Amino acid sequence: MFEPAKLVERFESGELTSHELLIRLCQVAADRAPADLASELPADVLNDLRKWVTAQQESLDRSRVFHAGSFIGEAGYWEEVFRRQSQQVSDGLSRWHPYFSDV
Repeated sequence: MFEPAKLVERFESGELTSHELLIRLCQVAADRAPADLASELPADVLNDLRKWVTAQQESLDRSRVFHAGSFIGEAGYWEEVFRRQSQQVSDGLSRWHPYFSDV
């Protein structure tokens, strides 16, 4: 999975958009405790994440990962990849929300 510090570096270098950064931080939280992740994030990124997670809480069941482009290989494989990534986003949002409610 992704390391928070590396994600922030990729964002700061322009490799990731702010939205991509927030999605990845949610995916990471599916497997790691938000409190641990928060300690590795700059205050401005954590604040942006708090706002985004709060706004997304109302639509957890609609959290999806999409890809616009072409694929090589079987469609079923990519459907599974995007289903798994969407589940990670949903799981991460579910873990971040209580963290932000408690701090």
